[in-house]
Amino acid sequence: MTYHITALIPANNEEQNIERCVKSLIDWCDRVVVIDMNSTDHTASTAKEHHATVVRWQKNNDKPFIVIQEAINAQAQSSGTEWVLRIDADEVVTDELQKEIQQILEQGAKAAYKAYGLPRKQYFWGGFLQGGDWAYDRLVRLYQPSVAAYD
Repeated sequence: MTYHITALIPANNEEQNIERCVKSLIDWCDRVVVIDMNSTDHTASTAKEHHATVVRWQKNNDKPFIVIQEAINAQAQSSGTEWVLRIDADEVVTDELQKEIQQILEQGAKAAYKAYGLPRKQYFWGGFLQGGDWAYDRLVRLYQPSVAAYD
């Protein structure tokens, strides 16, 4: 079953992380797009080896977050899929989260919402945080680009 989803991964010098991230997405996403922000390592070639599409985007060191936002929104609008999953290169989608996302996507147009906050575990100093406000936060990372944008 196809889920009509594109995964967008902004990356800059993420050679050590990109393979793991792409592998967690490539078997169930329609497209995996790595938005490469002037990497000087093997981020782009590693992503391509694992069947991700690589789009080069010019990084502006004076306004890095605005450029990332523009890049993600441009790729989301041209994705050609109903849903976009925005994920960082040092993150992975677990099997459990994949199933949760697929349940949402199976609802299609009947989905209750057009954007979803996804659970995230924080890894810090060699282990997962166990308490506090940052331990188990949810970030809006799954959305329909026809009605929402990354901000």
